Amino acid sequence: MVTELKGVTPRALEQRGTAPELVAVQELCKEFILQDGSAQCDMDIQKIKKAKKMTMEVLSIMEKSKEPSSNIMKATNLAFSGDDGITKSTRRMELNLKEALAQRNKCMELDEICYDCDWMAPRYTLVPSLADGMHVCEVRVKCPDFEMSITGDPCPTPHDERCSAAANMILELGKKAEENEQHDN
Repeated sequence: MVTELKGVTPRALEQRGTAPELVAVQELCKEFILQDGSAQCDMDIQKIKKAKKMTMEVLSIMEKSKEPSSNIMKATNLAFSGDDGITKSTRRMELNLKEALAQRNKCMELDEICYDCDWMAPRYTLVPSLADGMHVCEVRVKCPDFEMSITGDPCPTPHDERCSAAANMILELGKKAEENEQHDN
């Protein structure tokens, strides 16, 4: 990634005792690259879902993501069928929020709930606490009808903290689904 910084090699920085700072910068750069890639993937999935026909743009997106298990390929397979490239049906191919929540029982499946409801993937922001060694995570869910963010309970590992934030979000989404149902009745 970074081989030289103003004429100083990483090896020289390490010898001077500044390697932790370099590693932190490199890790931050990797995180930004992953976030950018994830955001672009979400945009590509939304373009495929909104397309009425198999267009050159959709074909181009598919070409970028040839891996059959990718979310882009799943979205394409759901959105299009037949040789004419027309969408499978005019009704939306998504579950309502209550159905999606009823099908899930693991906090790690929040992204699948968002996918089933045709929302953007959840965004996690993880911050380590230097004071107590715990991690705090905020998760954001954005859809056409609302936007919600919530934090998890402090946890010792990043993975556990993401799960905690996702579990809290799923609970809040469940409450929102119940409110919507009561409002509709």
